[in-house]
Amino acid sequence: MATGDGPDDGGDASGNSPSSEVPDAPPNTRRGIDPTVEGVWLRHRPPPRPGRPRFSTVLLVAAFIALLTLWVTLRPGG
Repeated sequence: MATGDGPDDGGDASGNSPSSEVPDAPPNTRRGIDPTVEGVWLRHRPPPRPGRPRFSTVLLVAAFIALLTLWVTLRPGG
């Protein structure tokens, strides 16, 4: 092919060169929500109701306190 004969030469008279792209549509600004984020993560949730903590939470707190107590009593150089 001679120079200027290929489809990638950018010399189109119609203006459809690879450098002229159609701009993206403006973002949906309804209620200030970004359209790229799923709506499930942004919906309003009621505050958590106070009550008994889960067993796993109590277990993790007890393990942390036990390890902290063990470290304080047996720490090296102390």
